[in-house]
Amino acid sequence: MKKIIATLLLLGFPSTVLSADLTCWDRNINATQGAFTSRAAAESWFPEYVYLTDDSVQWGISTDSWYEPMYNESGSYKNAQSYFQGKIFNFKYGKKYNRLTVIMGTEGGYKPIPPVIYMKCEHNE
Repeated sequence: MKKIIATLLLLGFPSTVLSADLTCWDRNINATQGAFTSRAAAESWFPEYVYLTDDSVQWGISTDSWYEPMYNESGSYKNAQSYFQGKIFNFKYGKKYNRLTVIMGTEGGYKPIPPVIYMKCEHNE
């Protein structure tokens, strides 16, 4: 039994299990708002909360109110990708600063707008 536990620890098993999903909030939308007609329009595309798993991406207006989840195309919460209404959302989690960067582009390959940064993130257990 001790050998099994030691092997799992060496392979990093507990860290991958415990960090399988992420919730982020406290968005900085300043760079992005210039690409929209108003700040409110920018905020409507980037709600206050984001919940990421290896399988799904979910936006929320509070910790108790979430929109329908979307499929995570990448299979990793650290570099998630999701599609919604002809837009591509790329999510990149930066462990060093514990921040999530979100870039919205289009399926047609037009230049993406500046990123939104969620300043606070928490791994869920």
